[in-house]
Amino acid sequence: ALNESTYTGQARYDASDPTGSATAAFLNAFHQMGLGEVTPIFTHEIPGYLAHGNLVITKLRYKCGEHPTDLLGIAESHHDLILCTVRACLDALNRRVALYCLDNSCPAEPNRISTE
Repeated sequence: ALNESTYTGQARYDASDPTGSATAAFLNAFHQMGLGEVTPIFTHEIPGYLAHGNLVITKLRYKCGEHPTDLLGIAESHHDLILCTVRACLDALNRRVALYCLDNSCPAEPNRISTE
């Protein structure tokens, strides 16, 4: 949700690459907001261990204007890999989107995008 608006994305589910499918659905929703273009570079799952749950690391290329920026995000989950992937994407993009909104006076407030 961003400024009380909810965006929904869809992508074909690939059981051999659930994090890739979740990233594609997230990007489908993100592009509806009109806050720039994002392309996935990679998404990687690190299985849980004694010290942590499953981790998802994502690298995205964000382009708004002429200069693309590569961004990293990470999230941890003990249960929901799809939600964890979305949170990793948000982790990568939230600060950059807030800076974009402040610098370019876009209509969206520079609040964090949430999964709620």
